[in-house]
Amino acid sequence: MRTPDQVVDTLMTLAPHAEIAHHIPGRVRLKILLSGFAVARKLDLKGLTKSIPGVLKLRLNLFARSIVIDYDQEKLSPRLWEDISRLRNDPAMTAALKERLLALWS
Repeated sequence: MRTPDQVVDTLMTLAPHAEIAHHIPGRVRLKILLSGFAVARKLDLKGLTKSIPGVLKLRLNLFARSIVIDYDQEKLSPRLWEDISRLRNDPAMTAALKERLLALWS
């Protein structure tokens, strides 16, 4: 079992290599950029998402380089996904975002 710190660190490693392709509250489709393909292939994404409070289901399509995540909006704010996707362009958000993610386990 992964600790919350390990889960968040893994998410923070992948976040700069993903962008939101489609998002409605409760479901987000992330497109893995070519820069992150090698990173994503090394991760146990299904195991990782099972460790995150509020993630209900994950569908991974390696050929399309996309991940669809169904989540509980009461536990995971739709705004959180938007902020995670902005991390690539605004790395100054890293510390605050990591703190918000760790708070999910509180």
